[in-house]
Amino acid sequence: MKRHLAGLLALAVLFVGFSQALMAQKPWQDWNDPEFNHQSFHFNEHSAVAKERTAALQVAIERGDRRVGQGVDNYPNHRDCFSCHHQAVPLFAMSLQSPNLGVGQGIWGDQESRRDRIVEFSKKSLERELATLKPEEELGGRGMTLGYALWTMGVSRSDWGKLSDDLVSKAISTQQADGRWRIHSVRPPAASSEFMATALVMFGLHHYEQQGATANSKVSHKELAKAKYRAVLWRVSQPEPSNTEDLCGAIWFDYLALQTFTPAYGGLGFGAPLPGAGATPQPVPSGLTAPALKTTDGADSPDWNQMKEILSCLSEKKVQERRKKLLAMQNSDGGWGYEPGRQSDAYSTATSLLILAQTERQYKLPSVYQSLWFRYGVGYLLRTQQPDGSWHVSSVANPVQEYFDNGDPHETDQFISMQATAWALAALASAYHQHAEPLSVRPPLVR
Repeated sequence: MKRHLAGLLALAVLFVGFSQALMAQKPWQDWNDPEFNHQSFHFNEHSAVAKERTAALQVAIERGDRRVGQGVDNYPNHRDCFSCHHQAVPLFAMSLQSPNLGVGQGIWGDQESRRDRIVEFSKKSLERELATLKPEEELGGRGMTLGYALWTMGVSRSDWGKLSDDLVSKAISTQQADGRWRIHSVRPPAASSEFMATALVMFGLHHYEQQGATANSKVSHKELAKAKYRAVLWRVSQPEPSNTEDLCGAIWFDYLALQTFTPAYGGLGFGAPLPGAGATPQPVPSGLTAPALKTTDGADSPDWNQMKEILSCLSEKKVQERRKKLLAMQNSDGGWGYEPGRQSDAYSTATSLLILAQTERQYKLPSVYQSLWFRYGVGYLLRTQQPDGSWHVSSVANPVQEYFDNGDPHETDQFISMQATAWALAALASAYHQHAEPLSVRPPLVR
């Protein structure tokens, strides 16, 4: 009997040691709690564990919001140029901080005045720059700045009038011959992906047309359709992405492309029969190079063989494979790095979480906010937030602009850290409210 008890005791000691070792390897393991279900992000939960988790999430959002707000307010004192790190992404993060995505009073205070200042600053800066450029000349940050400007236009939920026409016209005139929008420089982990830049511009074109802004404007439905087709043909011609930002950009682009190809575009819905189906296909051209577009009934559209390759590249199977690839790149600490095996950072983690949340409904997956990997990602962000509310991300690129101190934390890393902080804040706010399509600033999921 004593020998039996001694054996059980030894097994118990081994089990405790193994558990402690596992916890040491995965410090986010405390988020893997049976009581920490998808409702645990909400303040009306009765569970003590749920309330504790919800309180931690709310505190982190409040701290991040104060930090981002200070940076946004300081920026016009130093620069008059539109940026992704102090206008576009902060506006996006603020827009997710209310249950119904309203512009007025949210649970963390009234942000309407600050949002209005961001929008007005952005509009004036972009109008001023566009006035100095010839039609074929790109904005200072090329496709990435253009994409973030178009995204800001959509997120702001305000009428940009002639400026919206001018930005979309700039997108049409500066699209590269192969269908992409190019970037200015490679500065990992952010601003390094033509997939992401092209996805952002694609979002802007899609939003512009959804708003019906082409009825009396200088950008026609035909021009928009042609630009989108050319972008899709470029996307199909690219090798599968391997780093985090490329993969995030590709997944988001594919999601937008599936929304774009509807019967409104020449009758070529993804659920509709392919043109020429049942007929003998034409010889497949060697490679897909834009703008090799056919004209059918006056509308620019891919021919049968191009459509076949597009459908193959954007099939649900392929999209699921890309999502799984991105999930497989999650590190043991719950975060993502710029590349597989790289140290986790807040920018790569937050963009991965939001891209995966954005595409969840499109492919009828279980709620992304119930997933363990999402909780681990949130745990990483909560654990790595600085006391001042920021997230520190180190810059690994040569500066493309003269450095100035905006008063944000982390000295020469302050701009990439500001962008990462705004993305992280957006991810936490989306987790708290369970927004259905956070990148499009859509209402929460129906529970």
